[in-house]
Amino acid sequence: MSNEPAPVKYISSLTTSEVTVICTKGINQAMQTSREFEHDISAMLDRFDRGDWGDLDQNDITMNDQNAEQIALGNGGSVLASYHTHDDIKVWLKQDVFYMGDADYEMGKLTNHLTVLFPSEY
Repeated sequence: MSNEPAPVKYISSLTTSEVTVICTKGINQAMQTSREFEHDISAMLDRFDRGDWGDLDQNDITMNDQNAEQIALGNGGSVLASYHTHDDIKVWLKQDVFYMGDADYEMGKLTNHLTVLFPSEY
């Protein structure tokens, strides 16, 4: 039996659709060993959902805002945010919204994943 939690699903205000949140092995391990880290991740998810992209330069923020608008319109796209934990560890949140195949496109069904990862896991 795996000690890794199953992906979490929630509704994102950015897309108004179900989002599958996937945490990498490193993030899962850190959350299992530190309640503070787990709290940091929860706060990052809240910030991401509000369109706060964290520690990015203005060009990346503008690109994320444009991509988030396209995602909200149902066109798919990707958004990457960068945050720091209470003890200054960098964590990325990367949302990818896309059609899996032609049948999904015809049905208008987007796949929506939000991955929580350390930059070294990219």
